[in-house]
Amino acid sequence: MSTLILFSLFITAEAKKSKDIDKAVSTDVVAEVKKETKAANIPTDKVSAKFAAKLLSTTAKNISPNAEGLIYKELTFSADNTFTTMAVVAVMDEEMECTESGTWTMDAAKEANIANMNWDITSTDCPTRQAPINLRVEVELVPSESGMFTKFR
Repeated sequence: MSTLILFSLFITAEAKKSKDIDKAVSTDVVAEVKKETKAANIPTDKVSAKFAAKLLSTTAKNISPNAEGLIYKELTFSADNTFTTMAVVAVMDEEMECTESGTWTMDAAKEANIANMNWDITSTDCPTRQAPINLRVEVELVPSESGMFTKFR
């Protein structure tokens, strides 16, 4: 009986030690992810930093980059100054899925939710599109399902 109690105490102590290690590892991972979510190569003012933080947490939906029949169904930006899209091209009554990706830079933000940006598309498999493509865009981040309004220049 005492062996059973001793064994039970040992298992409980090991489980607590394992839980503490898991907690420490998960805290380190969260800290690392937060560190990586700060955008690189952005203007150093506070307004631009706020815009960039909002940009990285936004998934834009149903954006038209002024290309006939092309819609970015989902557009996401990463802290390493890259972006990716899941897109669709509508030709007549048929839709073809495709993707585009590239790099982004931004001017100093006008407001915490508005900035001019350059999107350099380095890869595309969308019909009628050929990389490289350079886009100049005014982006307004909005608290709606679309996530942003864009004005292509």
